[in-house]
Amino acid sequence: RVIDAQTLGFADYRGNKQYISLGNLVENINVHLFLIDYEEQSRVKIWGEALVVEDDPAMLSALHPAGYAAKPERAVLIRVLAWDAN
Repeated sequence: RVIDAQTLGFADYRGNKQYISLGNLVENINVHLFLIDYEEQSRVKIWGEALVVEDDPAMLSALHPAGYAAKPERAVLIRVLAWDAN
C-alpha cells in the first residue's frame, strides 16, 4: 500500500518460521522490488530501504487487507529512493 509520496508498506504474516527475510533486513536494509504486468508487458523497478515496524496496531490495521483471515505480525515499510518504469 502507498503510505505517502516516498513510502510503501505491507503487513507481514507468519510463514515457515525461518525469518529469512527479516534476518536479511537486520544485515542489509536495501530492498529492490520488481512489479511486473505480464499482460501489458511492462514493469516497475523500485529501489528502497526497509524498516520493520513491530507493535503498531494502527499501522497493521491500515495495511491489513479487508477480509483476509491471517493475523499480521508486523509491518514492513519501504522508503522509496528511486524507481524506473519500462
